[in-house]
Amino acid sequence: MRLDKQVELASGRFDALSGRAFNAGEDLDRTEERIQEILEEDLKTLRMRSG
Repeated sequence: MRLDKQVELASGRFDALSGRAFNAGEDLDRTEERIQEILEEDLKTLRMRSG
């Protein structure tokens, strides 16, 4: 992940998404626009599925 993205993530701008997964190539402005949707739909979480 590029350093500028790490700085953005550490800035507090995405604190609501603490514990969620981020992609190194992710558009963080778009992610910020979707914070409410991500929380409501429980997106960007890592899960293990059995079966």
